[in-house]
Amino acid sequence: MSQAGPIRSILQTRTIEELNVIRRELCPKVTPYDGDKTNYITRIRRSLRNREIPCGELVSVIETLDANRRVTTRIRHRIQDVQFSYNASHGNRSGITENPLSSELFQGLRYKFDNDPEYTVYDEFRFGRYRPDLCVYGPPDRYYLIEVKIHGSMGSLLNKLSNYSNDIDYEKLFVCYITDSDARLPENSRSVENALHDAAEKYNAEIIVKGPSAFRDGHGHEETSSLALPTTPST
Repeated sequence: MSQAGPIRSILQTRTIEELNVIRRELCPKVTPYDGDKTNYITRIRRSLRNREIPCGELVSVIETLDANRRVTTRIRHRIQDVQFSYNASHGNRSGITENPLSSELFQGLRYKFDNDPEYTVYDEFRFGRYRPDLCVYGPPDRYYLIEVKIHGSMGSLLNKLSNYSNDIDYEKLFVCYITDSDARLPENSRSVENALHDAAEKYNAEIIVKGPSAFRDGHGHEETSSLALPTTPST
């Protein structure tokens, strides 16, 4: 009983995603999260106490979670910081295309992790039948997936995420939605908003939206339209 206080305090600082990892690693028989975080924490704490899991094991899992959190923060910040070449991304003159945008994100992520030999950034790394757009691999054997989408390809998003969820053992999933049109930002497009909401709710994806101001014009200047703020799943 003496450990109940500190264990509960530790658990209360964790996101639902992190609590899911603790459940999976230390108390897999606990019923999954059902929308009530307080009760979820109580079930996990009770299981840890009943199984006499040492605090050291919980701390070890927490340290791993914190390391993963630092990696996801680096990935998030780099995706948010990348500026796209307007001319390159509009090569076909009919609008933006995914491949050059994904390539620029790939180069940006490679630059971010260039001085860290433990991490490798891949473009369309193959996982059996599936090839997510981008992948960051790091210790201990963890994959961070990034799916890049534009308005014209949103129809395939949820099916892809379902496949990844079922067949790939990844640590974190990002969806980067890119548009050069204010009219196609999530707040102005119900179909985009719904798809991104479902990606966050059903697959715990972190959503990053890059709008018109993420593009540089042909002279290296940023476009002047507004950039939608990134959104993340609520916990």
